[in-house]
Amino acid sequence: ISTDYNPELKRSECLAVKNFKAGEQIFIFYGPRSNAELFIHNGFVFQDNQHDGFWLHLGMSKSDQLKEKRSQLLLKLYLPDYKEFWLKKCEIPISGQLLAFSRIFNMDEEQIQYWVKNSNVESLEDLNCNIEAGFQTKCWNFLLTRLKLILSTYKTNLEEDDNILSDKQLPRNKCLAVQMRATEKRILHHTIDYIKKQLKN
Repeated sequence: ISTDYNPELKRSECLAVKNFKAGEQIFIFYGPRSNAELFIHNGFVFQDNQHDGFWLHLGMSKSDQLKEKRSQLLLKLYLPDYKEFWLKKCEIPISGQLLAFSRIFNMDEEQIQYWVKNSNVESLEDLNCNIEAGFQTKCWNFLLTRLKLILSTYKTNLEEDDNILSDKQLPRNKCLAVQMRATEKRILHHTIDYIKKQLKN
């Protein structure tokens, strides 16, 4: 099932892959879109959207004295100095690339030199990478702090959002905006919970 634009009739048309009877219900698939994409392009939010996620922006500081050396190591993993990482709405929300980036971001010069020479540099993307426990804790705490900072930028918390959404007189547009905001927060909370579990292990 797809959609197309009919220039002769000047309208959008849904195209079906089979015949339907008059009055039969028709479903369309909007594609594997996040709630942000559905919100912007389709005007709704789907609470149980399995394709949902949150973009986490991370980058190397220009004032970092080890920036050039970190960049050299990132390049071995085909990672740029600045990247958006997708926090997934699933059991393991953090990608291997995000793990590697956070580890490289937190390395000292000696650690960077070791991994630049290491032929198994790809293992930095593995959850169970053979790195010192204290350093692993430092990397998890780095991500945890970032996510908590993002959550703190919202003017409301999840409980307040739920209270707002319980108002039956809430205008439709405001309702959608609050639902969108709440789905973002749930993904952030889910990722924070995941990190806390890793810190306990």
